Amino acid sequence: MKKAQISVEFLMILGVIFFIFLLLMVFYLDIRIDLKKLESTASARSDCFKLADLIYQTASSGEGSLVQVKIDRNITVQNQTIFIGYDKTDLICKHLGKIASDVAVNGSIILRNVNNTVLIQNA
Repeated sequence: MKKAQISVEFLMILGVIFFIFLLLMVFYLDIRIDLKKLESTASARSDCFKLADLIYQTASSGEGSLVQVKIDRNITVQNQTIFIGYDKTDLICKHLGKIASDVAVNGSIILRNVNNTVLIQNA
């Protein structure tokens, strides 16, 4: 009978350890999901700032300057604002430089300085 009592206690301890393990896994998976969202946002923000910097460089380089860049996101440029599409929402940043017209592009993008305005188009 003593042997059976030890087995029941052992199973109870094993059950508690398994329950704690499950709780830790739930927290771990939740943190992983948050981390992936953060990485996606950081990557989109980096692309936005990269494009804003390239618009400024193209505008300040003078007539005839040309820059080509590849950004695999949906991008809309309106007035002084860049909208980067990611995760069904838009990340927004501002740029310096006069653009020729509002545009929506993605993939390989060409920026040209024509008449001291930046023309943005797909390659």
